[in-house]
Amino acid sequence: MSALHPPSSTDDTILVVLSRGMACLMCRDRKRRCDGVKPICATCTKAGKAHLCIFDDGSQDQSLVQSHRDRVSRERALRDRVVELQDIIQALDTGGPQSVVPSVSRKSKSAIRSQSPSTAITSSTKFRLPNKESAIPAALGHSAWDWSKENVPSDIRDPLIAIFIQHGWQFALDFNIPRFMMSLSLSPSHPKALHPALLHAVLLNGCLYSPAPFRRHEQSFLKRAHKELNQQLAKGDRLLDFLRATALIGCYYYGRGRLREGYHYLSSAMRFSVGCGLHAIDSLSLDRQAHNPLLPPCADLVELGDRINTFWFLFSVDRAGSLLAAVPETISDHARKPYPTNLTLLG
Repeated sequence: MSALHPPSSTDDTILVVLSRGMACLMCRDRKRRCDGVKPICATCTKAGKAHLCIFDDGSQDQSLVQSHRDRVSRERALRDRVVELQDIIQALDTGGPQSVVPSVSRKSKSAIRSQSPSTAITSSTKFRLPNKESAIPAALGHSAWDWSKENVPSDIRDPLIAIFIQHGWQFALDFNIPRFMMSLSLSPSHPKALHPALLHAVLLNGCLYSPAPFRRHEQSFLKRAHKELNQQLAKGDRLLDFLRATALIGCYYYGRGRLREGYHYLSSAMRFSVGCGLHAIDSLSLDRQAHNPLLPPCADLVELGDRINTFWFLFSVDRAGSLLAAVPETISDHARKPYPTNLTLLG
C-alpha cells in the first residue's frame, strides 16, 4: 500500500499507517494497531478502554499524559509483584516444607503511587528461597513475637499470602490480586489500605494449607482477626473488607470441623452483604450504581468486580455450608444476581 488512507468506520480492511509517535498511549503500551482518530481511537473504543485513550502529541492536557504514565508504571510494578508470588507458589509445590519459608531481601525499586499523590507504595519485596539449614529456624525465630503490638513479620506474612492465593479456589473467592497487593503495601492510615481484619483472616486460612512451622501461629491470627473485626464493625470501617474477613473466618472454622461456628460467621456475612446491597448490583456500569449508606460508590470497574465476586463468594460458601452443617440456607435462590465477573477483563 503506497498511500495513506484516512480512518474509516465503514471499511475495516483499510490499513491506516501512522507516523511514529502518533498512536495513542494505550495502543503503544499494548502494542496494538491504532487508527489515530481523536479524541478516542477505534481500537480503544472496541476494547472498552475509551476513558484511557490519550494522545501525547501536544493536543491534550499533559497532566493526563503523566497520569497515564504513572498508571502504567504502577501496573508494571504490580505485575512484577504477582510474578514473585507465583514463583513462591511454584516453590511450595515442588520444594516441600523446608523450602516454604523465604528469607526476604529488600531492593530499591520504583514506587507505586497511590491515589493520593502524597502517599507512595513500594512493591519491593524480593523473595529468595533459603537453604535447608536456615529454613526452619527462620520460621521458629518469631516464637516470642509480641503479636498484640507489632505487625506480622514479612517472612511469615508473605509466604502465607502466597499459600492462600494458591488455594483460594477452594473458598470460591475471586479477587483482583494486583489491587490486593497494592492495598497491602499502603500505610495503615490510607483509606484504601487492606484492613488488618482481612489480612489476619487471609493469613489464618493460609495456615490451613501450610506445614507445621506456620501452623503454630494459627491461634494468634485467629485472636487478632476477632479483635480487628470487632473494632472494624464498631467504626464502620472498610465494610467490604469486613465482609470478606468475616466469611474467611467462617471458612476457617469449617476447615477445622467447627461447623456451627463456621455457619454463624458465614450466615452473618451473607445477611450483611444484602444490607450492603451487593445482591442488587445488576450492571457493570459505574453510572448505574444504587446508593447505599454502608458502602461508598465504586471508584472503578475493578472495585465493582470485587463487590460482585464477593457476593458470589458468600453465596457459594453459604450454600456449601448449609449442606455441610445441615442448616438452612441464608438467602433464597431467587437472589442469584449479579453473575460472577472475570476481573482480568476489568483492569
